[in-house]
Amino acid sequence: MANTPDYSWPPMDARKIIGKSPRRLDGPQKASGRARYTSDLKMKDMLYAIYLTSPHAHARITSIDTGAAEKMNGV
Repeated sequence: MANTPDYSWPPMDARKIIGKSPRRLDGPQKASGRARYTSDLKMKDMLYAIYLTSPHAHARITSIDTGAAEKMNGV
């Protein structure tokens, strides 16, 4: 049988973290829907992007039609 370490845990009343419920500072905001996330930010002149993947595994992309994007203002 392998040697297993002998753990000696402190008694329950002396433990600071183990066996206790953590106090979540952002819990009330998240539960009420008032929490702000980075996806909630809308800044002036914010740039948006879409990550597009190919539905074909190991396919080689030979061309991308950028015509619609080039017609947009600021592109």
